Order: sequence, then C-alpha cells, then structure tokens
Amino acid sequence: MLTNFITHLTAGLLALQETTEELLPGQDVSPLQPGPQFFPPQASTTAAETDTVYLLIFWLCMVAFVIIVAGTGYFVWKYRARDGHKAEKTSTHDNVLEVTWTVIPTLLFGVMFWVGMKGYMGLKQAPGDAYPIQVTAQKWSWKFTYPNGAESPELHVPIGRPVKLTMTSLDVLHSLFIPAFRVKQDVVPGRYSMVWFDAKDDLIAEGKTVRLFDLFCTEYCGEQHSAMITKVHVHTDEAFAEWAEETANFIQNEPAYIAGGKQFLISGCNACHAIDDAAGTGPGLGALSQWIKDGGTVPVTVGGIAQDVPADDNYLRESILQSSAKLHVGYANQMPLFQGQLTEEQLSVLMIYIKSLADENYRAESTLSQLEGGDEGGEATPNDAESGN
Repeated sequence: MLTNFITHLTAGLLALQETTEELLPGQDVSPLQPGPQFFPPQASTTAAETDTVYLLIFWLCMVAFVIIVAGTGYFVWKYRARDGHKAEKTSTHDNVLEVTWTVIPTLLFGVMFWVGMKGYMGLKQAPGDAYPIQVTAQKWSWKFTYPNGAESPELHVPIGRPVKLTMTSLDVLHSLFIPAFRVKQDVVPGRYSMVWFDAKDDLIAEGKTVRLFDLFCTEYCGEQHSAMITKVHVHTDEAFAEWAEETANFIQNEPAYIAGGKQFLISGCNACHAIDDAAGTGPGLGALSQWIKDGGTVPVTVGGIAQDVPADDNYLRESILQSSAKLHVGYANQMPLFQGQLTEEQLSVLMIYIKSLADENYRAESTLSQLEGGDEGGEATPNDAESGN
C-alpha cells in the first residue's frame, strides 16, 4: 500500500512539475508510468534493461548485507563474554562450509558481471543508422549541433530513432546525464566521448508533437554547476524535421535582434552574463549596451594596467572573440574564447542583440541580410535598423 501511494505521489509530482512550466505548442504533459523503486519513467528502449541490472545487483547486495549483519550479530551474542562461562572448543576447519561460501558468491558475481557487461557493451555500440548530434559542453551551458548545421542550447531528438551524441568539452570535465533515458557519460576536454539512446515510440500521445525531459551536468564544474541544466525535446518525426529546418535558418528568417537573442542562448552567454546591470560571473550587458549607445567608455585592464577604452563595435567584437584581450575591471578571466567558433553572421546578430538591450533602434523587424544591404562593413547601424534597410 505504501509503495503504491509513493508511486502515485511521484507520478503526480512529475506531472505537476511539467504542467507548472510554460507549455510548448503540442507539448504532451500526460503522466508517464514511473520506473521501479521511485525511478523516473523509463523513456528509452534501454532503460528497462538498465533498471533490471541495477535492481538485480541492489537486491543481491541487500540479501548479502542482511545475512552478514545477522550472522555477525548472532555470533557476537552467542560468544559474548560472561562471568563463569568457559569457552567451548569448536571445529577450526569445515570443507563444505568453505566451498559453499566460495562457490555461491562466485556464481553470483559471475551473474552480475555478465548482465552488467552485456548492458554496457550494448550502450557502447550505437546502431549504424543512429542520428548523429555533436555536443559541446562549457561552463555552464550545453550546445547541440545537428547535421544540417542547426544549433541549440537544448537537445532536440526524433522519437523512435536511435540518436548518437558525440561529446567534447571546451574547458573542464563535465558529465551528461538524462535520467529518464538512463544514460550518463563524462564529457572530457581534448577528446570525444559517445553515448546513444532511442526514445520509446509511445512517449507522445496522439495529437501531440513533443515531450520534454531533464538533462543535467553531474560532474562538479565550478560555481554555477547546479545551473547547468537543460531540456531534451522528443519530437514526432514531422515536428522534428520542421524544427531542424527552422532552426538551421533562423538567422536568415528572423529579425536580427531576435536571432541574436537566440544566438545568445545557443552560445551559452546567459550562463555568465545578465541582460541587465546585474553582476554575475561576468558583467551585466545592460550597462555595456548603454555605454555603446551613449559613446561612453569601459573600465578594463590590459596587461595588468587599468585604463578606459571606447565602448564601440570594435570593443564588443574583440570582447566576444578574444575575451582575455581587455578584461573588464573587477572580473576574472573565465570567459572561453569564441574565435573560430562563431561565423560572421552569428557574431553580427549577437552584437545587434547586445546593442538592442539599451537602444531600441536596433529592435527592427528586419533580418540581418536586410540590415546589411546598405552597410558595406557588415554591421547594422541604428539608422539602418530604424529604416529597415
């Protein structure tokens, strides 16, 4: 009765958590059957096997624990020291007993090794038709890159198809963990690691197009490690194809400042920078945007020497690509370098977005190509944005 109560309570809490978040169009939030032992739902094709291995080992260890502790307690009581009691001479050797406590644990360990190795080898070899996604981790965000060039800060996958994640880190050790899929893998700087999964076919109800799951970093990676959380979007095939096409072309199709806002999230800028004046790991960008608008200066250190430099496009561009060149006073050199990671289009919309935080002239409904149409230098100006050229 207690187990059933907790199972239903867990399902209710999961449903409540999902429904209290802002829903996406077509999002399925109907409760899924919780996994065993208060685990999350088994949302991948390999989750049930992983749970079986875990529970087998867990209960074998529990039985062994009870036997050992009970036996220890019994013998401690039986052979305790007592006044007037003399020790009894007992046998010092028993072949049957020694063979028994050697053979049985060996067989049990052999079973645990076999089921564990079988599951491990299955998880280490992705199917040949798996959909490839490149994963890049950095403090404190994720970036997922798809075969058509689309990028996103959240993981999007098609339902009912194996997905292969090839992962690396730009800075320190991270670890990707999707509890509902029962997959976890370290993400190591300077090398590639791999994990794969296949979202079950029955996750999305008829008439719905997407279901969300949590994705965590489970390796301590610095002061904002606990905030390195994102979502996995499991789409129907049609919805995934539509999302991938739209995301790959958002810079060309959306207003430049809106595209820049998306690029801000994709590049993980929000992990360290607030869009107002609030200080975080890095300075808030609201003040910088205002300084650029007003033609002000930025207090920086160059080679350990404090100075003020003009707040303009050149400073903004250099601070994004080569953040260590001019450090904002009061902040440590923690920002990764984006030189070679951003295309000129991505850099342009990102700069437009940052400047739009304080300057409404940049919040035009014009795309990047429209803004650049009359600007030989490739950067939008307030007048360009205002006129829509």
